[in-house]
Amino acid sequence: MKRRLLALLFTAFLVMMAPLEVHAAGQEMYCLYNPSNKEYLYTIDANEKDNLMSSWQYLGVVCTLPSSSNTPVYRLYDPASTQHLYTSDNAEITKLVGKGWTKEGIAYFVDDNHTTPVYRLFKAATGEHMFSGSETSIAKHEADGWKKEGIAYYALSVQDTVAGTSSGAASTVTNNTTTVTQQDTHVVKKAVTTGEKNAVKKAQSYLKFSAFSYEGLIGQLEYEGFSHDEAVVGVDNCGADWNTQAIKKAQSYLKYQSFSYKGLVEQLEYEKFTPAQAQYGAANAGANWNEQAAKKAKSYLSFSSFSRSGLIDQLLFEGFTQAEAEYGAAQNGY
Repeated sequence: MKRRLLALLFTAFLVMMAPLEVHAAGQEMYCLYNPSNKEYLYTIDANEKDNLMSSWQYLGVVCTLPSSSNTPVYRLYDPASTQHLYTSDNAEITKLVGKGWTKEGIAYFVDDNHTTPVYRLFKAATGEHMFSGSETSIAKHEADGWKKEGIAYYALSVQDTVAGTSSGAASTVTNNTTTVTQQDTHVVKKAVTTGEKNAVKKAQSYLKFSAFSYEGLIGQLEYEGFSHDEAVVGVDNCGADWNTQAIKKAQSYLKYQSFSYKGLVEQLEYEKFTPAQAQYGAANAGANWNEQAAKKAKSYLSFSSFSRSGLIDQLLFEGFTQAEAEYGAAQNGY
C-alpha cells in the first residue's frame, strides 16, 4: 500500500515560541539566523520575525506561500530537545504529541499547484541543511560546498535573496515515520573485504539495468545474501546519484501507467526514496500532469462507468488537482 506524502519538514533549535498566526493572502516566508548557535528559522509570522530580530539576524524573504491550500503544514515543539518540526502528516503529529511534543498550530500552507519549487540544500562537511528557491542563493551556496538535493516544497513565488551564511542550521526532517537528525553521523566506509568489494560490483551491476533508492538497493543486496554491513558499504561506494535514480524510477513507472504528481511521489517513497528525492524524481520525470489525468480517466472508463462528478472525484482521490481532474474528464467526453 502506497505511503502518504510527507510535506517539507525542517526544524530550528530555539526557545519556546507562541503558536503561529496565519495571516491573509500572500504569505511571505521569512528567514532568520542565530549567530550564537548557527541556526536558521523559517516563519511566515511577521510578529514572530519582529520579536526575534533583537537576537536573530533577519536574512530576508525566501518565498511567498498561499494563504490556504489543501496541504497545511503544522509546527510542533519538543521541550526536551528544543527542536521544532514541520509536518502535514496527521499520523506523525499524533505520534509526536503522544511523546510529549507540543502542537503549536498551522505554520504555513504549501502550493498544491506546484507553481515554483523551493529546494533543500545539504553541506556534507557539516551535515547541515537549508532551504532556498533563489538561484542566486543556491549558486552561492553551491560554491561554498552545498549540494542541491531536490525540491522540498512548492511556493507561489520565490525571492532572489541570499538567505543564509556559510554555516547552516542543524535541522531535522522526517523520513516516513522516522525522525532523522540532519547532523549526519553516517561515515562512508571504503570497500576492503572481499564481500564488500563484491557488494560494490553487484550494486553497480543492478544500476546498469534498473533504478533503485539507497535503501532499496541495500535490501536487494541483502536478498542476494550479502550481510547488512557489506550491503551498506556496497551501496555507499556504487557511485549512484539518488536524485537521478528517482527520476529514472519515476520515468519507468510512467511508461506503463499514469500517475498524478502526488501519486508518483507516494510510489517513489514506497520504493524507499526519501521525500526530497521522491519529489525531485516526480518533478523532473517530464510528465504532463494534465495528460496523465486524461490517461487515468480513460483507464477508469475502460472498465467502469462514471458520472462527470464521480470521475473527477476519483481523479482527486488519485492525487490530481481540481484543474487536472477536470481536464482529464473533459478529454474523455465530459
